[in-house]
Amino acid sequence: MKKVIIVAVLAGAAVLLASGVVLAIEPAVPGQKADAKDTKKDTAPGAPADKGKAPEAKPGEARPADPPAAKDAAKPAAPQLPPPRPAFRTILKKVGSEFVFTLRLKPGVPEPGDMVEYTLDVAQASQVPDPVYGDRIPLGGATIVAKVAFDKAPDVALKYKVQPYGDQGTYGFHYTPEQIGKYLMTFSVQLPEKDPFEARFSFPVGTWPLPPDTDMGDPVEEAEGDRDRRGIRRTAGGSITPVGPVGPGQEEHVVASAKGEALRGQMRKLERLWLYVGKDVFAGRKPDMNAIARESENAATLARKCSGLVPAKLSSDSAEFESLLNAFAGASADLSGAAKATDAAKVVSAYHEATYNSCTRCHVKFRFQSTRELNKYPVVGK
Repeated sequence: MKKVIIVAVLAGAAVLLASGVVLAIEPAVPGQKADAKDTKKDTAPGAPADKGKAPEAKPGEARPADPPAAKDAAKPAAPQLPPPRPAFRTILKKVGSEFVFTLRLKPGVPEPGDMVEYTLDVAQASQVPDPVYGDRIPLGGATIVAKVAFDKAPDVALKYKVQPYGDQGTYGFHYTPEQIGKYLMTFSVQLPEKDPFEARFSFPVGTWPLPPDTDMGDPVEEAEGDRDRRGIRRTAGGSITPVGPVGPGQEEHVVASAKGEALRGQMRKLERLWLYVGKDVFAGRKPDMNAIARESENAATLARKCSGLVPAKLSSDSAEFESLLNAFAGASADLSGAAKATDAAKVVSAYHEATYNSCTRCHVKFRFQSTRELNKYPVVGK
């Protein structure tokens, strides 16, 4: 009897195979009933099985959506962009327990060829807060020399005399780094009736974001536009209001001046252009006469655009300001003529005379306000 049953089963299986019907036997899942409809699949003879393929859409039906995992895998990762370069950076350092230096760089992370403004506040730390200045009392009357060197050649340094600004204890100068890398800056300070001392800083050029070994000093949080040096704050409307005692030379910052902004903008362009003239005069084996002639003419044009923009505090000396502008424009024209004539000796002397007679003499009075009497700085070469 058993043999008959087995033979019948095998015969039935042979008939099903011959008709193209495949029996699919799946393991039963505990707790789940098998569905008779899913136990057999129709497959054309010789056709390969499609594993994992999405079902085809029938006519008039929308194509089934891709699985969510496939969409997420197809999206590329969004690139992480570095934050924008800061308009300025502030580095605060203490020298011993007595002095505090605050150095501001503008722009904060310069590129090679950028003219950088360095503003230095020198203060004396006070254990007992001063009723006017708080715990940092600004120190005026200091003689400061800045020494700047590339870190890969620390023995080759340039020295600059740091000029006093109008604010008590505030000094500054300009320097243009030429290479990508780290620069070292040392300020040698001599105060009346005190021993000389030094403050050392370093800053990167052409590297952003800042490298891990950047000299950050003591952290100082300050946003662009919140403060304009010490004791000055810009309001939302763009005007400038004092937030503390107003010292000598600060009054011109209290009221925003359209003329002042225009003058600063023109002077930044002129300073950068004059720097390029100097590089063309001295940087090569011989002066680049064509570039000197062209850039000197452009400098004369920029100088004339500063006419009528005398600082408000010195408006009574506007005639002298205009005279210095005209002298610089004339000197630039003479320099351009010497370059066109390819007279190298005259080009060098004309550049030095224009730099001192016009730039330096104008700045000591109308920018730094170190003096009101320019006869202390007589004209040279005339």
